[in-house]
Amino acid sequence: MVLQPVLRAAIYDRASKDKGKRGKSVTEQRAGNEDACAGNGWTIAETYTDNHRSASRFARVDRPDWDRFLADLDAARFDVVVMWESSRGDRKASQWIAFLDSCRELGVLIHVTSHRRTYDMRVARDWRVLAEDGVDNAYETERLSERIRRGLRGNAVEGRPHGKVLYGYVRQYNPRTGALVGQEADERKRVALTPACVVGRETVRIGETYTRAGVVREVAGRFAGGATQKAVVVDLNRRGIPAPEGGIWRTPQLRSILLNPAYIGYRRHQGGVVPSPEWFPPLVAPDVHYTCMGRLSDPQRQGARDSSVKHLLSGLATCGLCGGWMRVQVEDGRGGARYVCQPTAPERTPGRHAVRGQARVERYVEEVAVRWMARPAQLEVLARGGEAQDDGHEQILGQIGELRARLDGLYDQAATGGLSATGLAAVERRILADIAGLEGRSRHLRGRRVVAPARLGSEEAARAQWAAWDVAERREFLRGLFESVEIMPLGAGRRGYADAESVRLTWRADVL
Repeated sequence: MVLQPVLRAAIYDRASKDKGKRGKSVTEQRAGNEDACAGNGWTIAETYTDNHRSASRFARVDRPDWDRFLADLDAARFDVVVMWESSRGDRKASQWIAFLDSCRELGVLIHVTSHRRTYDMRVARDWRVLAEDGVDNAYETERLSERIRRGLRGNAVEGRPHGKVLYGYVRQYNPRTGALVGQEADERKRVALTPACVVGRETVRIGETYTRAGVVREVAGRFAGGATQKAVVVDLNRRGIPAPEGGIWRTPQLRSILLNPAYIGYRRHQGGVVPSPEWFPPLVAPDVHYTCMGRLSDPQRQGARDSSVKHLLSGLATCGLCGGWMRVQVEDGRGGARYVCQPTAPERTPGRHAVRGQARVERYVEEVAVRWMARPAQLEVLARGGEAQDDGHEQILGQIGELRARLDGLYDQAATGGLSATGLAAVERRILADIAGLEGRSRHLRGRRVVAPARLGSEEAARAQWAAWDVAERREFLRGLFESVEIMPLGAGRRGYADAESVRLTWRADVL
């Protein structure tokens, strides 16, 4: 009697993320595969497990144990491969065929536990069965991916949310099926705890009640009203209000809120936006949102970061010769802080065109602004300008709404087969371009609005108002008052000059 050698078996278990719990877990696979080894008298030489790992070509995460398994296969460390089903191995047809070819060359058997059968790749029919399984598995992956992408496109066209819950909203799910059924403003009351402080002899933490939807409204309103991103972030952290992901607030998190069209009822889709007030109930008024966008996209503001608000004109005033930004430079022993020209290319030497004392320049600009505020007639001018500007802005917003409604109708036609994908793409490009142009005009109009002082008509009231503003609010007022602030070159070595000669102020047409 000839004794057959005991085969060395390698078990490979793999499972993708399975929210529906429809597939076999790696634990269940392992139990079945071990039973198969015992029933066939095989010795388990090694086990390999990749849990929550996809084997499709769309996978974004590697399978470390599959790579180790292939290396051990090439090293001939086992005689038979045991897996629950063929799709546990690889769903990429080319790589699955390469695996089968390796097993054929090495004489390694493949046992598929769910088939209750062992395959020998040196037998043509066995190779064909598993090769066809590999093609079927790859096809199923492609079909599933296509269905998912189609569902995501449909969700986007309908304006349905996708991914993480946006800060300021809360979702509702069907308690029986778990399906998403709605989304509304997050008005749940929370308590923000400030850092511990000592009151009398006790250490206490003072709590402020807030809602996430209320925070969105607050930060948008404050920034639209002239506050800087840095000031808003510092205040939120001082009050102990957690950031969207927890921890402290940072400027990028705030900026993403200020620019997100979801807060006025739109969902982003393929470079454009889709009206979706039923899924994203507006938390911010359109004029507030577009004012924020205007401030963040203002070309003048691109030359100055939030840190520049420490100085009244830094990043706001330009050189009257080259147009470069003026920055504050502090040099001890040389007259204190000065505004210094930052020339544009090809001249890179700071201060080459204009250097002026900071205190005198700011004092002159402030005096001009306060005198303008003190003139009683300016109240009427400001009111007329604000009304005309608001009327124009409302008209633009109406046009944007009409175009978006038209685009929404085209999406409906495409969904029901009344419009081809090619036709939709062509019309969509034109409409989105028109919308982008109108939104640009809206940002320009709202971003240039004069910050109206609370009181006008007397020098006393004007000076009180100016003193009450912080630097950011004063800068915003100056942006609305002047088309440009230019510091003019005076010539080398010149000491005596008039302020009006030193600083050229160009008024905006609607405030004169």
